[in-house]
Amino acid sequence: MQRRRSIHSLIPEYKKNGVVQLVAATGVAFILMKFAIVCLMVYGAKGSAANQIVENVVGLPQVYWFWQKPWTLLTYGWPHFGFWAWLSNMLWLFLFGSSFQLLAGYKQIIPLFIFSYLFAGIVYLLLQWLPISVFHLAPPAILGANASIAAFATAAIILAPKYRFFFAEHFSVRLWMILILYMFLAMLNVSFQALGIAWLLAGALAGFIFAKAFMKGYRPGDKVYAWLGKISSVAKPKTKQEPLTTYQYEQQKEKKLDTILDKIHDKGYDALTEEERQFLIKASKE
Repeated sequence: MQRRRSIHSLIPEYKKNGVVQLVAATGVAFILMKFAIVCLMVYGAKGSAANQIVENVVGLPQVYWFWQKPWTLLTYGWPHFGFWAWLSNMLWLFLFGSSFQLLAGYKQIIPLFIFSYLFAGIVYLLLQWLPISVFHLAPPAILGANASIAAFATAAIILAPKYRFFFAEHFSVRLWMILILYMFLAMLNVSFQALGIAWLLAGALAGFIFAKAFMKGYRPGDKVYAWLGKISSVAKPKTKQEPLTTYQYEQQKEKKLDTILDKIHDKGYDALTEEERQFLIKASKE
């Protein structure tokens, strides 16, 4: 039997693609931020002043101002300073995030994103309390998903140290090499300031911690999605089952195969039961 795979087993649909969900969410945050700037300009604020006002409301400030706006620890990781900053970050996020999603499943994407930028933000604030002058050179506010991007790359490398990207049949690059390139460009973006570098490295450390916990069976995303599934589920009336025709039987097998492939995508091959593995082996021989 020729095995056909549904489109979402090749390219996950939106609700099963945490990376695309993140790109969409950060895009919405960017649009809302620009909308707020336009509204301020309509009411008389100049362009630069309007930008600064909004950035100070949502961006993570210097530690001495943080206590006046603690919500910024939750908001700073989503918006970006400009369109090109957002676009370049999303390209990197898609690259590293898709690698991690392939290894850990889509349910772990958003938990790692949130954990990493919170962790990096806390480190960023705490370092400013140290009596070290290089950590006192902080910008008025920071925005963006840079620390989370470093986290996705690091987590993917921890789960699969030999992970490669194949650009041609005989040309491939290790993921850690691409991470080094990203970190260099990200550090260049923060002018190689010690505090900015520490923020990026804290994101990478968050990815390391998350990946190690994942390898020990910690699955925060599974619980979140299970809870959301219970909320959105609707009771379906039971129908009397009739004997299946040959066509219906084949369709049922095809559906079961797609379900197993989806499970591999979500949780990895190790999550399959013995029955599912045997079914997969049998189907591959037909």
